[in-house]
Amino acid sequence: MDSHNAHKRSWRCIQRRNRHRIIGLCTDGARRRPAASRTPHVSTARSDSKTLGLSTWDEVAGNQMNRRSRIFQNRDVFWRKLMIKTPFGSKSTADEVLAGLDLSDRTVVVTGCSGGIGFETMRALSAKGARVIGIARSLNKAQNACLRTDTQATAVGCDQSDLQSVIHAADFISERFEKIDVIVANAGITGSKQATTRDGIEMQFLVNYLSHFLLVNKLLPKLPDKKGRVVIVSSSASKNQAPKEGIRFDDLDGHRDYSASKFYGQSKLALSIFAGELSRRLAPRGIVVNSLHPGAVRGTDLNRSIQFPVSLVLSIAELFFKTASQGAATQCLLAASPLVEGVSGQYWADCQITGGSKYLTDLVMAERLWRTSEELLVRKLNVGG
Repeated sequence: MDSHNAHKRSWRCIQRRNRHRIIGLCTDGARRRPAASRTPHVSTARSDSKTLGLSTWDEVAGNQMNRRSRIFQNRDVFWRKLMIKTPFGSKSTADEVLAGLDLSDRTVVVTGCSGGIGFETMRALSAKGARVIGIARSLNKAQNACLRTDTQATAVGCDQSDLQSVIHAADFISERFEKIDVIVANAGITGSKQATTRDGIEMQFLVNYLSHFLLVNKLLPKLPDKKGRVVIVSSSASKNQAPKEGIRFDDLDGHRDYSASKFYGQSKLALSIFAGELSRRLAPRGIVVNSLHPGAVRGTDLNRSIQFPVSLVLSIAELFFKTASQGAATQCLLAASPLVEGVSGQYWADCQITGGSKYLTDLVMAERLWRTSEELLVRKLNVGG
């Protein structure tokens, strides 16, 4: 019996012993949203957006649970890091984590497919038989990337700085495909020295986070219960570069105190918070959601907005970065490997569960981010209004 099957058997043994930890995050109620009777002074007002079909819960109720939830989540992360190990690491490649798998029954959406880890993710998954839908900024870029995979990948053009374009892409995919097994939210940009906005939203927050919030929610009805997976590509910047206060809800256009680095970190923090909240909301359907840090990767398109001389320094530093295939390994693992079946709501790096920002356990911030995102979409697009 080969080593892959041996690892799979041992992994499933761990899952059986720790089912309450792996799937439920916590079984003692610390994660459950409190009943209205426990919060007599809580407002019953709901978000004015029913667009995405996912209910919200009250901010004050969340605040009452926040301290306890942090304790339980930190404890869970400790035990999962200790007990849940995959046989892969920082040097593993996308092809290695998918070795021996037959993905011919899977349909996978990959954003940012035209280069870097997005292309490697699409290539590796399609090489194992998956039907991949590759999304890039333009149809031409998506088509060229799909042709390079030498498979029957489907190209979709979508400018993620244009929310209307995101809706068109989601509608096209929904009409053409009966089901989508996996969504890999990979696309991303970095900012320039000056704040750039569109529709009053800072560009990194718009492209990296809000467009994915919209796309993923539009495609959720296509994900099968018990088997669907959502993979959110975040970054260590969510912990190391984001504002100290977390998400700056009162400065989403960057008018007050703009820093490209901080706003990039904020956009990635928003992605990880979104992943955690989506995981909680989709738990009844058995759909798993995880976020990850791919590592520093050379040869990506992410740095196209970075100006000289920083771009020169990065070019030299890239000599020591991961290859694109190594950078794509963690998201390929989360997208398709049976080794992580049932694992949800976690933050990963180098193919292992790791610790993320302290705000990943902040349920109040998670709810506020979700509600703010819905309100932005309603205001900008009148979606479902």
